[in-house]
Amino acid sequence: PDRTVIIADENGKAVADGKIGELIVASRYIGLGYWGAPELTRQAFGVDVADPETRIFRTGDLGRRRPDGLIEFVGRKDEQVKLRGHRIEPAEIESAIINIPEVADAVVVVRRNEAGEPRSLAAYVVLRPAARGMLSRHLAGMLQQRLPRFMVPWPIIVVEELPRLSSLKVDRSQLA
Repeated sequence: PDRTVIIADENGKAVADGKIGELIVASRYIGLGYWGAPELTRQAFGVDVADPETRIFRTGDLGRRRPDGLIEFVGRKDEQVKLRGHRIEPAEIESAIINIPEVADAVVVVRRNEAGEPRSLAAYVVLRPAARGMLSRHLAGMLQQRLPRFMVPWPIIVVEELPRLSSLKVDRSQLA
């Protein structure tokens, strides 16, 4: 009861339910910052202008509020990538894929060249049992109706399940 979670856009304004934004925690019991890291502290911690006794913490996590009121984690803000002149948020693409009824789960990874520069996006998709046999090109066609062309990942690889860390987050390093 002593904390609030806000899902906010880049300007700190609350987004509508179902929209992706950064998770921001507000409470009178938030820490003062990172020890010995003033720049990181300035980026992540602050004071609520409406109540100077309430501190805020910008988590860097992206999420959305579901219709049932629960908050769904969808990725990290720092996973944004610039690809062929476009700033792309892989979590936004993942959200579009997961909203396809035949899809149970999905993750988008950035493929990089030898120099470590982003070169393409790849999607790994788990289909619902009733959709087994659906082809990647069908998924790509559905995404082309939902996303700008530069955001449609290729290849789209259908897998039985996504590799997970002990924290249950997707192990992106196994997919990259």
